Amino acid sequence: MEIEALHGLAIIIIPIITMGILKRKSTIASMLTLFYLLWAIYTLNRINEGLFFLIKGIFKGSLISLIVLSSMYFYNVYKYLGYEKKVVKLLSKKKDIQLTLATFFAGFIESISGFGIPVAVVSPLLYSMNVPAVVAVSSVMIGHAWAVPFASMGVPTEVLATLSNNDVFTISFLTGSFMMFSLVVAIFIISKLLGISQLKAMIYSLMTLLIYPIALIFGPITGLVAGIIFFIISAIESLSLKDTWRVLKELKPYLFLTIVLMIALILTFNKLEFISILITLSGIIIQIFSRNISVKPIINTIKTAWRPFITITIFAAITEIASQTGLMVSLAKVIASTLGVYYFYIVPIIGAIGAYFTGSNTTSNIVFSKIQESYAEIMNIDELQILALQNTGGGIGSMSSPFKIAVGTSTISNENIESDVFRTIIRILPIILVPQVMIAILLLIKS
Repeated sequence: MEIEALHGLAIIIIPIITMGILKRKSTIASMLTLFYLLWAIYTLNRINEGLFFLIKGIFKGSLISLIVLSSMYFYNVYKYLGYEKKVVKLLSKKKDIQLTLATFFAGFIESISGFGIPVAVVSPLLYSMNVPAVVAVSSVMIGHAWAVPFASMGVPTEVLATLSNNDVFTISFLTGSFMMFSLVVAIFIISKLLGISQLKAMIYSLMTLLIYPIALIFGPITGLVAGIIFFIISAIESLSLKDTWRVLKELKPYLFLTIVLMIALILTFNKLEFISILITLSGIIIQIFSRNISVKPIINTIKTAWRPFITITIFAAITEIASQTGLMVSLAKVIASTLGVYYFYIVPIIGAIGAYFTGSNTTSNIVFSKIQESYAEIMNIDELQILALQNTGGGIGSMSSPFKIAVGTSTISNENIESDVFRTIIRILPIILVPQVMIAILLLIKS
């Protein structure tokens, strides 16, 4: 194996070992990987071009990170104004709503926030409805995974598009189209865990077909639009039109944001920096109209988002350097010569493993995007399809994230169930991944 390929492999392994095995924070993993990469390109006499790509990568990463900051700010405004507490209170009325909460509502919350927030919000709600703690956390971990590629208004998918210079709408469409099959499987599994009728699961599964046209039209905010539509339909069926309307009234800040982003997408104002500004301005406008202006949402955002901002920016720089200096291409050539077309079958599994070890679909995409892209080019396979499979695999794999499990168990004051939750999820994870592997096989046969 040539030295460039070994360096490329090390760049992938270092963050996985640091975060997955040594349990260190993602910022430490990103810095260690960057130091190693700079040393590697120095020994290869490519330090000058490497520094140029470092600056370019930092710029790309900062644009991606702006979405994270603005989305977290908006969520903190929503929480500070008391909307979240009112929604939770309204939704704790009927058992049948549990399946909706674990899948569609959790997916909606994931789309507007990320960072394990759906688990922190929905798990205690289910627990308060007499759902056993292990089942409450496990159901939400599984149920929110379909929306993970569209978290924080589509950050993981934006990462793939930005780093590979591809159209975010196309990747979003393919991601949503592929992911809806795993969502169907997840719905039936969760309904069994919660003791909800299979008939209701079948009805909800039919609704997921709407993801196809939604993804085609709305791209990176597919999770946001699909989540709210599915939630409204299922809430009316489980509660009543009156109670659903009361819930929607408490969701009006996010409904307002959805309309703003839809208009921006229609007008093709879809650059990262512009979307970030719109999200931030929407949060400010909502505070002004609520007559409750405060710096608390800003302070809370800084406290929670500064680490992801640094991590994403550094990893984006690492990806830019590794790809532009040829390290990922060299590694992809070795993989192509060793596994050939069979590697395509395990792309979703690679994405899932990356999300499990790093705790993030975004990080998994950053780490593996260039190797997937390079492999597709070498093997003459559709690049967009392989990136979408990486994206869906990463989303599904994030359901096993120890970080999210810890968040969910801590919010229901029962930290001793983490291992039980993990064992439940790890048995289910391969089943949710099966549709993605089958899609990969069918795509390869078709090509």
